[in-house]
Amino acid sequence: MHLTVVGIASDVDDLISGHSSLRRHLVAVQIGPMGGEALTELLMKCAASARIEIDERARRLLVMSALGSPYHLRLFGFYSAITAMKQAKRTIDVQAAQEGLREAYREWGSVAQLAETMERIMRTAPENAQGLLILAFIGAYVGRFDADKLLSGSMAMDNARTLSISEANGVIAGALPLLSRIANSEVFMFTDTLMPQFMIIFERDKDIDLGFKDKNTA
Repeated sequence: MHLTVVGIASDVDDLISGHSSLRRHLVAVQIGPMGGEALTELLMKCAASARIEIDERARRLLVMSALGSPYHLRLFGFYSAITAMKQAKRTIDVQAAQEGLREAYREWGSVAQLAETMERIMRTAPENAQGLLILAFIGAYVGRFDADKLLSGSMAMDNARTLSISEANGVIAGALPLLSRIANSEVFMFTDTLMPQFMIIFERDKDIDLGFKDKNTA
């Protein structure tokens, strides 16, 4: 008998941390982020199954926001479809997609233990905004990172100012409440591996209200 264990984690150790004895029985198959074309195909298949259309701008927004994650893509598409249907529409337009992203954020924020901390960090450290966004992209696509990886990411991203190594270390230091250190090293990962995509959504739309804003500014 063969069992397939699937989970959202940075590696097998994270997935089976409570049952390490399983390691000797496992063959790990690492699956990385999906490319844009594969995500688009998945989104259109889901839309066809739901008998709903998606216009081009909405499709691009949902695929871009997923950052390679089929889980996030399905979640964002689901809430976008619900928004369109509530408006008696059979097409997801960009407005429905934007509201779908907000609803997905609210759903995640209602259960994520670190959502309030993330909002506080992003509201109170505007000087680190670009670095935090780069951190989110790297967290989504790579998983583990250090200051050098953040520096390289800032150099590779279009329309981004290249960070210095001291700035990269400062961004990571400011984000530490959201991160887990890997084995006493200077390598980190997001404690909540679902968070990076929601950081991007929040940065685009800080008017999303989870009830944390007043607490953070009181």
